[in-house]
Amino acid sequence: MPVPYNINPTTRGVNGFALQACKDNYTVTFAAATEATVTVPSSNPLGALGMIGSPTDPTTAVAHNKWIAIFSYGVKTPADVFVALNATAAVPAGATLAASNSQLNPTAWNVQAGDVIHAITATVGGEMSISFYAIQE
Repeated sequence: MPVPYNINPTTRGVNGFALQACKDNYTVTFAAATEATVTVPSSNPLGALGMIGSPTDPTTAVAHNKWIAIFSYGVKTPADVFVALNATAAVPAGATLAASNSQLNPTAWNVQAGDVIHAITATVGGEMSISFYAIQE
């Protein structure tokens, strides 16, 4: 009898790219030049046990502290969003390159529980969301 083709013999299926549903989502609609902040959570991600504890006793699980923050930006009102970690975000001023602690429209960062993400834009009505996915070690 022929053996079925499986890329992943453990799951007996073909792996594709998809993110797990996330319970730690944050969204903002910006006012011009008004900074928005969010503290990286320390909760357990959807369907996952904590970093330490017994796999058979979820009551002993503790919160995760390493996360991937995935950023998404609105397309209805496009905006240049400047994002900083544990520092005040700033919209650049001037026509020269200068050192900054803010990054323009980042896609994803590795962060830890308790870190504070700061975001700002000069565009009224610009939107951004951040989804936090636990890094499981």
